Amino acid sequence: WSEKGYGFIEFVDGRRAYVHSSACGGEHLAVGESVSAVLAADQVNPGKWQAQSVKRQAAEPTEVIGTVADWRAQGGYGFVHLD
Repeated sequence: WSEKGYGFIEFVDGRRAYVHSSACGGEHLAVGESVSAVLAADQVNPGKWQAQSVKRQAAEPTEVIGTVADWRAQGGYGFVHLD
């Protein structure tokens, strides 16, 4: 994990996605809150995923809903369990 504000979200379907704190509006997430994210192919690393548009609200049809399990405020990253 990097102190530069990025990490990974592990989804219940087994996908692991890169996420940067800028995908959360630059804000830190709190443990236990519900979030949604759009998964996109990672353009830098073919065959891998990145989380985009991470939100603290109900999901739209193309988004995935999860609960923040752990958030590292100092590094700007965390882990999400899908609901």
